[in-house]
Amino acid sequence: MMWFSRMKQTLPLLTISFNSKSYSSYLGKFKSPQGYETGLTIYNSAAHKKVPFILKNKGIITWYMCGPTVYAESHIGHACCYVKFDILRRIMENVFGLNVLLLMGITDIDDKIIKKSIESNLSISEISRMFEFDFFKDMAAMRLIEKDFAYVTEKGNVYFKVTKGMSADILSEISEDNETIIDPLKKDKRDFVLWKVAKENEPFWASPWCHGRPGWHIECSVLASKIFGFHLDVHSGGYDLLFPHHSNEKSQSEAYHSCSQWGNYWLHAGLLQVGDDIKMSKSIENTISIKEFLRENSVNDFRIFCLQSPYRKNMLYCSETLARAKDMHRKFHNFINELELYSNGELVSPQIDEDKLLSKLRSTEEQVISLFADDFNTGQALLCLTDLIDVVNENLQSTIETVTFKDGITAISACSNYIDKTLEVLGIKIICKKKINRDFYI
Repeated sequence: MMWFSRMKQTLPLLTISFNSKSYSSYLGKFKSPQGYETGLTIYNSAAHKKVPFILKNKGIITWYMCGPTVYAESHIGHACCYVKFDILRRIMENVFGLNVLLLMGITDIDDKIIKKSIESNLSISEISRMFEFDFFKDMAAMRLIEKDFAYVTEKGNVYFKVTKGMSADILSEISEDNETIIDPLKKDKRDFVLWKVAKENEPFWASPWCHGRPGWHIECSVLASKIFGFHLDVHSGGYDLLFPHHSNEKSQSEAYHSCSQWGNYWLHAGLLQVGDDIKMSKSIENTISIKEFLRENSVNDFRIFCLQSPYRKNMLYCSETLARAKDMHRKFHNFINELELYSNGELVSPQIDEDKLLSKLRSTEEQVISLFADDFNTGQALLCLTDLIDVVNENLQSTIETVTFKDGITAISACSNYIDKTLEVLGIKIICKKKINRDFYI
C-alpha cells in the first residue's frame, strides 16, 4: 500500500531480541530495535553500517519517504531516487512477503514554488494544487513551544532549539557558521525554522503566532506523525537530504513524541550525477526531463539502469552507462521471446542435460534470494540472471549428445519463466506474444 500525501492535506518471521547496541552517526545514536526479524540486512545511515532489519510489528513495515518539491518539470534524477525505492519495496513485498505501508510526502509550498509563481505570473494553486492547512493551527510547533523545544520571535517566526532536541549531541556539534536563515532574532544561528512569517504577496495561513507557512523540515514530521504516530520502521530519501533535512526532522520529531529513536532505519538513495561528481539538479539547470528521456529510451531501460548499481551509491549518467542498461534489456527481451518459440513448439528443443540445467536454476534462485537479502544487491542479482541465460543458450547451441541428454523443454521453460517473473518483481515487464494474448483475454 502506498499513499501520496501533500503537505496541506495531512499532517517466516521470528521474535528476537538483539543485544542492546548503539551506533553514533550524523543522525544521532542508533540502537538496535527489538521485534521481528525479516531475514534482511540493510545499510542504515543512522548506524553507518549494514544491520539486521527488525520490525516493530510482525510482517508490517511503516515507511515514510520524502517526495519532490513540485515547482518544475520532474527530471530523471528524481525518477532515479524513487525508482530505486520502488525496487526495494517490490523486493520486500514480493520476495520476502512483507506488508509495506509506504507514505510519500510531496512539498507543494515553499520558497522555490513561491518564486516560480512570481516569475511565471501564475497563482500558487496553478504551480502546485492547493488545499487548506487547517491542521497547522494545532501543529507540532505548538507542543514543541510548550515543552520548551522551540520559541517564537517578536516577528512571529518559530524556531527549534538545536541544543534541546533528543539529537542535540549531533546538532550541537554543527558550527554556528551553518546558518541557513539569517535572522538576528534567532537565539542560536543553528536553530531551524518551524513556522515562518509570510512576506508581502506570499500565501499564508493563520496561526497562533503570525500569518505564515510551515518550515520545510516540519512538513515531513507532521505528515509521518499524522499517519504513523510516534514510530517509523523506515524513513528514506536522497543522500542530499541527510543533512540538514533528516537531522532536523529526526530531532524535532523525537522532541515532539518524547522518544529517543523515532525512526529505526534511515535509507538514502545515491544521487544521479552528470560529468565529474556533479549532481543533476533543477537549480543548476543540468537536468534531463523524464519526458525527454522517454522519447529515445524505454521505461525498462531506465529501471535496469537503476538496478545495475547499489541503490545507495551515486550513479553516473552518460552514454556508456545507459548503453550497458539498454544492452542488458535487449538480452532479456531476446531471451524470453526466443524461449517462447521453444515452449509453444515453433522451435524444436534440442537434447540437453536437463538435470544439470535445473541444478543451475536452483542455485541461481538461491543466489538471488541471498543477494536481495543482503541490502538489496540488485546489480549482482541481474548478473546471476544473465549468467543463467548464457548457460541456457550454451545448452541450446550444443551439438554434443549423450544418453543422459533428453528433450529439455521443461528445463528451459522453467529457466525462462523464473527470469521473467524475477524481472516482473523488479518492475521490468518484457513484452512477448504470450503476455499480449493473456492480457487481451483477461
